[in-house]
Amino acid sequence: PRMRPNRHLNTLILLASLATLFSSLTGVSSKTAETETEGRRYKIHKFLSDRDAHLASKYPLPTTIEAANAEIEKFALTETVSTVRNALTLECKRQFIAANHRANSGEMPSLFPASCPKDGGNKKKGDGKPHMVFIGGSKDLKRAERIVETLGTNKLKPWKPAEHFVFVVDPSSGDEDKDRKLHQKVTKSAAKLANTRVVTMAEVTELGLSGFGSYDKVKIPPKPTDRGVRLAYSMFVSPNDPLWRIHRVIHSRVIHSIYSEKDFFFVHVDAQQAYASEKEREENEGKAKAALQAVLDIMAPMVAKGNMRVEPIFDVSWGGTSMLNAELAMAEALLEMGDWDYWINLSSTDYPLKPIDQLRDYLHDTKHWGYNYGWGAYQDPDDDEKNQGLKSTFVECEGHSFRVNDKFPIPRGVKLQGGSSWFVLGRPFVQWIDDCLAMGWHNRSSAGECSTVLMMLDYGQYKINFEEVFYQTVQANTGFCDIIMNEDLRFINWSKDRDDVHVGCMHWEEVDWCGNSPQVMTEDKFDEGRSKDDRFFSRKYESPVVFDYMDSVLGINTTSTMPEPLRTKMNSDNVLIEDPKGKNVAFAKVAYASSNQVNDDGKAFFSSNVLDGNMNTRWSSDHDDEAQWIVVKLDADDKPVCNITEVRLFWETAYAAVYDLQTSENGKDWKTVVKVTRENRKRPQTKKELTHVHAINDGKGAMMAGLKLRLKHRATRWGYSLWEIQAYGSCDGSVPGSVYRDAPTS
Repeated sequence: PRMRPNRHLNTLILLASLATLFSSLTGVSSKTAETETEGRRYKIHKFLSDRDAHLASKYPLPTTIEAANAEIEKFALTETVSTVRNALTLECKRQFIAANHRANSGEMPSLFPASCPKDGGNKKKGDGKPHMVFIGGSKDLKRAERIVETLGTNKLKPWKPAEHFVFVVDPSSGDEDKDRKLHQKVTKSAAKLANTRVVTMAEVTELGLSGFGSYDKVKIPPKPTDRGVRLAYSMFVSPNDPLWRIHRVIHSRVIHSIYSEKDFFFVHVDAQQAYASEKEREENEGKAKAALQAVLDIMAPMVAKGNMRVEPIFDVSWGGTSMLNAELAMAEALLEMGDWDYWINLSSTDYPLKPIDQLRDYLHDTKHWGYNYGWGAYQDPDDDEKNQGLKSTFVECEGHSFRVNDKFPIPRGVKLQGGSSWFVLGRPFVQWIDDCLAMGWHNRSSAGECSTVLMMLDYGQYKINFEEVFYQTVQANTGFCDIIMNEDLRFINWSKDRDDVHVGCMHWEEVDWCGNSPQVMTEDKFDEGRSKDDRFFSRKYESPVVFDYMDSVLGINTTSTMPEPLRTKMNSDNVLIEDPKGKNVAFAKVAYASSNQVNDDGKAFFSSNVLDGNMNTRWSSDHDDEAQWIVVKLDADDKPVCNITEVRLFWETAYAAVYDLQTSENGKDWKTVVKVTRENRKRPQTKKELTHVHAINDGKGAMMAGLKLRLKHRATRWGYSLWEIQAYGSCDGSVPGSVYRDAPTS
């Protein structure tokens, strides 16, 4: 049953947290991010540790890297789709093996309880009563299947079951082997049916029928009459963000725009641990500490007031479940910190569009009060194009989400809903989620309505981007289904001004998958967002110029207190690349490559795209390290008629970690003029760093007929991908060329 909200403040934990923060601020302690969180174990930590202890006790896991590598080779996918072979640590490899065992053992949850009152029972009022169908033999199973097929299909909306069912297996043969086979047959049958789950008679006897039934719909709580709407914020800050942006976003967004002593704040500073070498570890650990200290310095006055906490809890990486897990920990902390009405999550690239009191007024309005806000669309689990890899098993470790296998069970029995990571959730729902989490991993399948929460959370630990699905799906399949508003109150720039035929699915270094991300906000888009009555935050922002414009509109100054070194760095980042000398003589010439990626849907990524002057089209090679290259031909007759002083390479996220830049005077013999290695060029942290600028002969230039990139090692599991190649200098006479030619036949 749903538990009563527990609103008591855990004073000891809060004081311990504040003491830790005080130590960080005063320099008394030099603890790392990991050490700082040792004193606080959130419910999600216990949930995960109980799961890991179970897996370690049930499945044999290797104790050496050599043995782990041998085990992984038995199930690893090809290198074109998975990077599991690239994991460095034994712990990470053991997680792969445990996840593979679990995905293949039948232990993973695939049938989920659903108890939305409007999906079952009386179609007009939704009494929420399930159909209990008792099955003692094969004949009973066939009868049960006919019942579900007759009552359980809504022909107008096939994704929304008209009724929901519980198959109670109560075998009467007295033969243990026959009884086991019957249970297997019932389970297999239920997996194909709408909104149907399987339990045993022993479970029904233990929990009673109510343990498998639906609940009355959640009632909207009364509005506060003695105060306005109080808000709780959780915010993510990444150490990979430039410090000037951390300072400016937090200073402007929190101090000037949304901070109030009556609200509550939790700032999570990610402690990312994705290191390629010990040297990189040392450099990035210092950067993470600097980011944490920068946030602490800015937030010190508010932390001292007691309504703000700044902590690193998880090593959050894009695509992994660490974001969802960190959110659940922050929700637990915010519930303890005080009495509030709505929880809002923000990233480091979010910005308010309007004064925050306008959001309070909106939520206090009778039309909007009491509802949970979060955008989500129906997710067809059988649609491979849109289901975010539901058939694949993912494990997040070393700052990356690795694709382990493609044998994960498809979730049945619930309506999957999702699509956005951003929400505004009412306290009753957040409190209920936290209370369910307290029931623990071991009770996940016997926790009444909380089983939907716990089983979905367990399931999501092996998925990507599950924070976009979890909250919406839990609401849609429990008593909260009647108070969902399909809107996240954000303005996000999803403009389609890019050529999607050429851009395709964007590559990500952090996950063995691809996806799409919003465009950065411009001044015009900021104004468009402000003009909409139901939009209060917007994302994402990167340009200091846009920050300046927003400051002027909102009447604030977010650079006045910025330290001079950060101001200098901000100004330099505002210039994407210094203006080149000369003309881009490679424009509209001829490019050909070792391979050109063509997707199954017909999207092609030809080499000619790198010379068309369009930063929204790209070339992409096959997903292979072997013998990949791309050539730019500057002269039709292969004569050295161009003096090139500088070459610029605009990489997509799927960049080359190791490559040679070569030149030729005749189009046949190639000379290496630049060698790029992992040692002389660090892993990019910003989009600007994905642009490689190479001076030829110290800027003096060299005569050439063409240039070539000899690509040696990929930075991601994808192929090599370039938006544009530019060659600056001058050419003798008119050099013809065509964008629409490709690799020669010989």
